[in-house]
Amino acid sequence: MELKPDLFEAAYLYARLCFTLGRFEKAADLARQAARLRPEDYNALCLLGMIATELDRPAEREEAYRKTLENVKRSSELYPRTRGRST
Repeated sequence: MELKPDLFEAAYLYARLCFTLGRFEKAADLARQAARLRPEDYNALCLLGMIATELDRPAEREEAYRKTLENVKRSSELYPRTRGRST
């Protein structure tokens, strides 16, 4: 992260590690950073919702999950799955 602070993957994966280790405040900061770096992504926002649950912050949890759902819907519209089609 020191070498490339604008790298989404570094912030997101470090946030996941901190979450796993129970370092929820640090995880929240990193998940927010990842969400800022890639606003269209839903993974960092979903993680932020999980962190807010652990920190007992219902308003933050609801906001994070609302944005997660918006991004999932947008992503599914951009990249629809084709079912039952053979190639």
